[in-house]
Amino acid sequence: MRWKILLNATMAVAISCVPAKAGPAPEISGKYALNINAICENGQIQTELAIADFNHRSAMSQITGIIIISGTIGSSAGLEQFKGPNTKQPFSNTATTVTITDTTYNAVYGPITNGIAQSLIFTGISVLDNKCALSGTAIRQ
Repeated sequence: MRWKILLNATMAVAISCVPAKAGPAPEISGKYALNINAICENGQIQTELAIADFNHRSAMSQITGIIIISGTIGSSAGLEQFKGPNTKQPFSNTATTVTITDTTYNAVYGPITNGIAQSLIFTGISVLDNKCALSGTAIRQ
């Protein structure tokens, strides 16, 4: 009898985990608190805390913040912290992705208010710099 309960619970969890069909893409617009972590092919680890200001109409973003970078794993180089980046970058998004400059990341959006995503999480492989596995969270301010 217990196996029937376990089977029913397993089926309920499996059914609830089926991804929903992608709808229209929400806007990414305004200022978002941004946290990014990256592990690069060369063994370097990076973390970034920033404010990203997305302008949906111009499809440009302004990112300012602080970056901490480690030396490569196994090296004697320590951690470095510096201000940056302070960059303007083009961006676009679909219902399931966000593209910043030349890198497209898989994205999942949080609540949407008046067509604007209030948060998103994203992950992918950055094609810039050191080819890094990158994941991030953005929360609208």
